[in-house]
Amino acid sequence: MKLNRSSIIGPATATFRQMGRFLVMTLVITLLTSTAFAQFGGGGGQRGPGGGREQMDPEKMASRTTERMKERLKLNENQEASVQALNLERFLSMKETYKKAMDAGDMSLMREEAMKSEAKFEEGLKVVLNATQFKDYTAWKEEQMKQRQERMQQRQMGGGQME
Repeated sequence: MKLNRSSIIGPATATFRQMGRFLVMTLVITLLTSTAFAQFGGGGGQRGPGGGREQMDPEKMASRTTERMKERLKLNENQEASVQALNLERFLSMKETYKKAMDAGDMSLMREEAMKSEAKFEEGLKVVLNATQFKDYTAWKEEQMKQRQERMQQRQMGGGQME
């Protein structure tokens, strides 16, 4: 068999074309996957459509929190409306504070403002709730803090599951 240039280059060219197609398809798939991953906020917890934590707006957060408080503290309709307003004010304030802290790059500002907002919220609750309800709220809040600390410790130790 006589070897000439076209018999050697021909198969190599076909192989390079196949490799080129493979690389282009791999690049397209990678770009599509990374775009979808970024769009849905993938990589965080397990709440959103792409596995990322869902960012709720203040109105939804206030409604969700008020509903839990209504069940836990046995709120009447008037109390529920007042607590809804307090929660909405608190979550709107937190959103604004978070934005300011991120823009300034100063998370200590967020902590300070969150503490002020929480104190204002609790002062409002003292007016709306009766003594027993406020006592139950305080115990519930402490229970939630304890659970949050336990989850944080589990994450730091590398164990436990994300929410």
